[in-house]
Amino acid sequence: MIATDVFRQRFEAARARIADWIAANRDVATIEEELTPTFWRLAVTPHAAQTCAFEMILHTERQRLDLAVADETYEDMPAPPCEELPLIIAAIAAGAVLIRRHVTTGTGVPVRSETMIGAPDVVWHGQRAASTRPAPAGSGNPPTQARERRFVRYRL
Repeated sequence: MIATDVFRQRFEAARARIADWIAANRDVATIEEELTPTFWRLAVTPHAAQTCAFEMILHTERQRLDLAVADETYEDMPAPPCEELPLIIAAIAAGAVLIRRHVTTGTGVPVRSETMIGAPDVVWHGQRAASTRPAPAGSGNPPTQARERRFVRYRL
């Protein structure tokens, strides 16, 4: 965690860049932005099919991030450097999102999920277990397969 005043200064600089992105993309997405003394929220729902909606909540006082990308949600994570926020948003709008779900080969039961934003370089990566339930006794580590979901850019 960096000093609060430094974080806010960096966030305001990033937010200015994000404001430019918002203005340039209002015709291709419904965009909601909210700023309070304790958090900043950006929710983007693109108009075209096969594009990736997202919601980003930056808890400015705690320097924590909640990020929902398509149907994947990652909560209370350390905030990335503020300079990366516009890059994450631009990468999502460019369709550079990969959601990979690992499921058991025999039954298709979800094991874990990961989301990668950015291409060719990954700007943000999240990963989580699909369930907090313990595996049945004696099940070991069953073989898994990955199922991938990709998206198209907002502006074709």
